[in-house]
Amino acid sequence: MHSTYSTDAFLWSLPILNGEGPHPISDACDYARFCSALDFWVTTDHAEASSPRKWKEIKESVRQCNAVANEEDPDLVTFLGYEWTQVGL
Repeated sequence: MHSTYSTDAFLWSLPILNGEGPHPISDACDYARFCSALDFWVTTDHAEASSPRKWKEIKESVRQCNAVANEEDPDLVTFLGYEWTQVGL
């Protein structure tokens, strides 16, 4: 799932394009847990637009999302991931 850490998702979130504004990973976590009732999900923001600061924030957001779940029987498991795109050979 993309958050607005990905450039494409960020651009479509802009109010000038009728977007709702930024959606951080915490919003994606809440959506996965409360709206979709998923068992698991993965953060898949684009790696190409990332930075050490963003990666640190993404990791912390995943930790916080998993911290809400019951350790014995978690309602949702969040995996840390990213989308990598190779252009050319």
